[in-house]
Amino acid sequence: MGDGDKILNSASVRLGILGVQVTELARQRLEPLGLAPKQVGLMAFVDSRTKASQREIASGMRVAPSLVVTLVDQLEALKAVTRIRRPGDRRVQEISLTEVGRKLLSEALVVVRAL
Repeated sequence: MGDGDKILNSASVRLGILGVQVTELARQRLEPLGLAPKQVGLMAFVDSRTKASQREIASGMRVAPSLVVTLVDQLEALKAVTRIRRPGDRRVQEISLTEVGRKLLSEALVVVRAL
């Protein structure tokens, strides 16, 4: 077995491939809800903390802040989240789930559990 085969058979590469496959399956199954996996991840992150700033979300999800802005824009259009300026620091916007967001997250949980 050559080095290429060893790399392809390594746990890290196999887990990476599995992650891509699971993400694609999740994308397909979440699509009828009008959601994408990263949107569900953001809603789950916010739900686990009650409120979180966009910067805290980016750090916790290990994604670029610009991606969080895009995801929040999309979720705000679905009325799933709201942005509220943090009292005492108007530069910070806190993201909260709405009732619509909680309902969508519950529906997404059913999908995720079935994967």
